[in-house]
Amino acid sequence: MLVGVLHETKHLANYIHRLRKQLHPVEREFDLTIEVNGYTKADLPDLAANTVTPLYGFLPFQDKYSRQMRATPLTHAQRDQRMLTLSRKLAEAIEHDASLVRRAKEHVHRMLKKDHGSATKDIEEWRDILESYSIRRLSQFLTATSERAYRLRQSNPLFAILNPDERSRLLNEIGEIQ
Repeated sequence: MLVGVLHETKHLANYIHRLRKQLHPVEREFDLTIEVNGYTKADLPDLAANTVTPLYGFLPFQDKYSRQMRATPLTHAQRDQRMLTLSRKLAEAIEHDASLVRRAKEHVHRMLKKDHGSATKDIEEWRDILESYSIRRLSQFLTATSERAYRLRQSNPLFAILNPDERSRLLNEIGEIQ
């Protein structure tokens, strides 16, 4: 079995060493070998998105839309507009696939098990929204133009839980719109 870890360069070697030690009991119990490879964001262009299965979080693979966004500096207003466009697509997606909300709830609960500093308040707010809003109400919130909606769009967990295919499809749709 091959497991890849994406981490910051300065912490990667130590993290892989600790992970290998923690995997020893699993290897013994199931009589298998688990190879652990380390990657940084600089390695991502060499990996093919269709050959990777994220076990936690998501991989920031470069697609046409992501490269375009990085190449063009945006004003705050332009960034807000792009996030609103993305949120409109996410609102459509959750109306067709309610499992996205369940996956987002699970993601938020995992995130809250760790300290995220000042971002913790927004994560807690997303937890409350995901647990109490209906699909219809969540869709309305995602497309709202209130200050709160704009603020929380910056940390939208619905985008974070998309698999690479879902993310690419959504970003390509947005790229065609703009």
